[in-house]
Amino acid sequence: MQEMQDIERRLRIIEDRLNILRQLIENLEVNFVEKDKEVEMKINQINNEISGLRKDIQELNLKVNAILDQLPLFATNDRVKVIERYLDLINPFDFLTKKEAIELINKIVENKVKEMLKNEEKSII
Repeated sequence: MQEMQDIERRLRIIEDRLNILRQLIENLEVNFVEKDKEVEMKINQINNEISGLRKDIQELNLKVNAILDQLPLFATNDRVKVIERYLDLINPFDFLTKKEAIELINKIVENKVKEMLKNEEKSII
């Protein structure tokens, strides 16, 4: 009888341990499902970011290719130096504007008219 009680006690202990293990396994399964969902969400976020980065890279490639296509149209250093030499030679800052030219012509004409009037006065006197 004692032996039977001993066996029953051991059996209850084993059953309790088994229940605890089942509960642990159930908790692990729940945690695993939650973590799996989290990982799946993070993977989706990363995939979305990668897609965005791919689009950005494609846009950059298009812009770089457009710049490379235009590159032959840019002036080289030699051409810029030639233009600088011409500008130094011509020096467009010394040119008159239309307004300045008209004012200069008016002054000259005015001076000539005054001079002619003085000459006429002298000849009359």
